[in-house]
Amino acid sequence: MLKSKTIKRGKNYQYIWPFTVDKIKLKKVDVQIFLIANGKKYRFNGACRSGLPLENIWKQNPSIPGTRINVGPLFDLCKSWGWI
Repeated sequence: MLKSKTIKRGKNYQYIWPFTVDKIKLKKVDVQIFLIANGKKYRFNGACRSGLPLENIWKQNPSIPGTRINVGPLFDLCKSWGWI
């Protein structure tokens, strides 16, 4: 089953924006969840078997060197939609 939701920085996301792009689409295909940005598909969950590495657009955390901005709230959204 295919499902998708668009999320925009500052519009419908109240946490620190974790990506280098301003808008993403989360797309569920069976158990795989992809993140689509600027026409490119990125792997979002461990079930993904194709797509680019999320790290390509995932921001580094300037407060804690060597880490990235938390994407946990996006997983929480996926859970609230019944995707996980």
